[in-house]
Amino acid sequence: MKIKSIFLIGIIFLLTSLSAISQNIVSGEYFWDVDPGVGNGTLIELVDSENIVANTSIQATGLTSGLHKLHIRLKDEADVWSHYNTTLVMVTNEIIYEIEEAEYFWDTDPGVGNGTSIDVNSSASIVGQVSISDNMSEGIHYLHIRVRDSQNVWSHYNRLLVIFQDNSLKEIVSMEYFWDTDPGVGNATAVDLTDAITFDGEASISTAGLSLGAHNLYIRILDETNVWSHYKLVAFTICETFGATASFETIYSGGDIVATNTGEFATSYSWTLDDTEIGTANTVTVDAPTGQELCLIASNSCGTSTYCEIVGAPELISVNPNSVPNNLTQTIECIGFGFEETASVEIEKDGEIIQASSVTFNSPQSLTATFNFNFETIGLWNVSVVQESTLTLPEALELTTWIGIAENTMKNSLSDPYPNPTTDEVQIPYSFSIASNTEITITNELGKIIESRNAVLSGNGTVRFSLKNYASGVYFVHFKSGDDSRSFKIVR
Repeated sequence: MKIKSIFLIGIIFLLTSLSAISQNIVSGEYFWDVDPGVGNGTLIELVDSENIVANTSIQATGLTSGLHKLHIRLKDEADVWSHYNTTLVMVTNEIIYEIEEAEYFWDTDPGVGNGTSIDVNSSASIVGQVSISDNMSEGIHYLHIRVRDSQNVWSHYNRLLVIFQDNSLKEIVSMEYFWDTDPGVGNATAVDLTDAITFDGEASISTAGLSLGAHNLYIRILDETNVWSHYKLVAFTICETFGATASFETIYSGGDIVATNTGEFATSYSWTLDDTEIGTANTVTVDAPTGQELCLIASNSCGTSTYCEIVGAPELISVNPNSVPNNLTQTIECIGFGFEETASVEIEKDGEIIQASSVTFNSPQSLTATFNFNFETIGLWNVSVVQESTLTLPEALELTTWIGIAENTMKNSLSDPYPNPTTDEVQIPYSFSIASNTEITITNELGKIIESRNAVLSGNGTVRFSLKNYASGVYFVHFKSGDDSRSFKIVR
């Protein structure tokens, strides 16, 4: 351990305030201990001779440790020196020496050097090396620690108060509780502990007779040594109803949204739009929202509940998946805002319209539509949610052909890619009853090939590839087997 030395050779800052009654002060000087004679002290520069209040730098260099006297005197314009003013100053020269040894003892001092040794070079802390004897009695004890430096000087001990208690686990044999006022240990309402070992912490607590409002529940236990614990306090509020529940329904009107609380038991409301409060009534109107988070915080004296939805003016934003085969039963999800429970879904291309055979209302932001296709025209179709105000997303759904669809006996198929959109890996499940040498190509939206591979697909499996290292945008995955092909649109 390196010895560190700190010497006070310093500068003492002195704030001196002196005033002259009838003469201007023109000069000043100071000296330590012994007067060198008038005019022979260390010069003090005077900033303002009318009102002398200055921070003066006083040099203490060369002084020995101990008490010294600092003397200051002034001279006026008549060349007359004042008597000096004396200030007592303590000067120290301190050195920090290396610690070479440490020891500790409990309660009674065995004498310097006779305590239990502590390894000062250990990576463990000093207190971390203190051991506790099994013979220590419960109650208050004092831990003393002292150190010796390289000059063989022991420090005074540092004393810590320590309380010892028996923390060994005891079996619980009884439990009781009371409300608000302690009836005395053993006099509260008992909790049935038929088998304390298997007690799971659940107990029936009666609130009969309590008034509405705030109350304190106290619980304490008795162990096998017949010692009661301190009580555990739990604050409760007794209410006429349960805590508030928050929920709301929205109605779209003229581009605005009217949200109305549909929860129960609330006595106060706070509506927020993207964390900014916009109302405190049972109903709130949101002007032309654009995909913002609307939250209702409903409260009563027994609790608070929060419910949030993303709201926006009625709009169809996306379709997932955005590419499906043009035969058999296919399901898509319409995602957006303002969907009505009675809405229907249809697709249209060049005047040809296909109605969804069924539509499931998931929420005002989601509809699930099922179509029964029979080899309709492949290509991009417009998707519409038909309701009071029809919402249309142009060229949102691509109908494609199956691999091997021309040869029904092959029964080879590919499922939709997922997840889509993605930020990393995409998986495309397949089911090939006949092994097929398949070329798989990935292109960007400009048609540039960014990855290609050949694989023999057979049985059930999954084709996997990653777009993690590619820029955000639209990509296409093309499968070609003989004269048959199929493509998928992927959003990164």
